[in-house]
Amino acid sequence: GLSHPIGTITAALTPNELGMLAGDASGSQPFARIIDPATVAQVTGGSADGVIGAPFSYQVTAQRAQGYGATGLPDGLAIDSGTGLVSGTPTVTGFFPVSVFATNAYGDPRTATVNITIASVVVTSTGTAVSVTPDVPPDSPPVTMTFDTVTTGGTTTVAALDATVAPPPPSGFQVGSVPLYYEIETTAAFTGEVTICFSYAGVDFGGNTPRLFHYVNGQWVDITSSVDAATQTLCGTTTSFSPFAIFTSPTPFTTGTGFYAPVSPLAGFVNAAKAGSTVPLKFNVSVNGSEKTDTTGLDFAVTAVACSLAPEDPVDYATQENTSLRYDTTSHQFILNWKTPKATGCYIARVTNADGLLLSATFRLK
Repeated sequence: GLSHPIGTITAALTPNELGMLAGDASGSQPFARIIDPATVAQVTGGSADGVIGAPFSYQVTAQRAQGYGATGLPDGLAIDSGTGLVSGTPTVTGFFPVSVFATNAYGDPRTATVNITIASVVVTSTGTAVSVTPDVPPDSPPVTMTFDTVTTGGTTTVAALDATVAPPPPSGFQVGSVPLYYEIETTAAFTGEVTICFSYAGVDFGGNTPRLFHYVNGQWVDITSSVDAATQTLCGTTTSFSPFAIFTSPTPFTTGTGFYAPVSPLAGFVNAAKAGSTVPLKFNVSVNGSEKTDTTGLDFAVTAVACSLAPEDPVDYATQENTSLRYDTTSHQFILNWKTPKATGCYIARVTNADGLLLSATFRLK
């Protein structure tokens, strides 16, 4: 107690030692304790990568800390309460937002997040058509990769990415009921393409067809090569690795391939043909990665345009067969035997659908 002219004043620290209660028999008054800022712990967040089955370590950085702790660490890892070192050998793969904390001399904690990504790893041997199936995080669909040619062996890793920190889907696309983002890397040297196949079994896309995207040069690129709805498997081809993701569009995503031979696919050239002849236009159309086989929604139109000085590429084949648009089940192509106008000049032939232009070619009729 403290001596006072009108009585005795008692004072005591609060349980957390950060305040004081002072008063006499008639009552007490709380006081805030002035704390030296140097006694308050500060902890810094960050990120770290590891590989399943391999030693891992990460030092939690903190100032004026008297103790450390963590929650959400992947199995196999632990934090040293005295030093803040996270270490061990992870036994699971995946993305783990770990909450780490440091306490000051009064036991007052400060927290931060350390994002830990644990990848799977698989040996990738030299050879042709080299197929590898790395482990994936629990509850994640399997991934299979096939290299055209591996010239120098190495290891290939697959890690799940956190959807909240990954680049957002392209405009008009969205993730499924389970966001599927992956980071793929390899130390193997390879030539040609790599075919990557993901299972999307158990993931709901709202009845829409999923697409495989690759993040290249700051944007998502659709690399889908096939979609098997029966097995719920999605494949794509790439020549490089970085983040991959599976998105879907709520509206049909329709693309055209361009006209095949005998029409020239070369940019800057016009197709030269005899006016009044019949030119076979052959092409494919896909809707959400699946081949379209009916003519519904496809329109063909021809527009006269001014001729330019562009070089010519002769159309060396003509036919007088059926001139209606049809899908040929033998060649797996749409075929339209276009009866060209008898008037000489230049024309653009276009195939469109409700979304707009799918493919076009310029012709000079002589």
